[in-house]
Amino acid sequence: MTTHVIFHELETALDFEVNIFTSFACELIAKQFDSTKNISVFCANLKDAEALDEKLWQLPVEKFIPHNLFNEGDGKASPVEIIVFKDGEISKQIRNKACLVNFSEEIAPNASMFPVIYEFVPSDDTSKANARLRYSEYKRAGFALSFLKTSDVA
Repeated sequence: MTTHVIFHELETALDFEVNIFTSFACELIAKQFDSTKNISVFCANLKDAEALDEKLWQLPVEKFIPHNLFNEGDGKASPVEIIVFKDGEISKQIRNKACLVNFSEEIAPNASMFPVIYEFVPSDDTSKANARLRYSEYKRAGFALSFLKTSDVA
């Protein structure tokens, strides 16, 4: 099985404080939850993970997505788990899920275990350069690649 990586071009920075980005992020997670119900979300740091967690809790009741930060709550795996890279411990946090939504500027460890990975290309030059590096790494690894503009998804 070849992993398919879908890059989304953003019209904003990769910043959970920016409402355009968080709205798009939650919409993407909601769409994937509707179809797969089994998602890992990889964040670069605890601040971003907590901001996304809070934004998901603010969705209307009819759009509720059961989620949690990794190892939060009763310890059982949630359908949507938000994970954070901490001191090399990420590989222990990643469970076999139907897809990975990557909000980090790094490739998640064990990326090939996911059938589908969603990546983002933010609008600032530094983040674009990092996205190009990830694209090149995925290409070298033989992953299938796609590129979409945010407007193509809405």
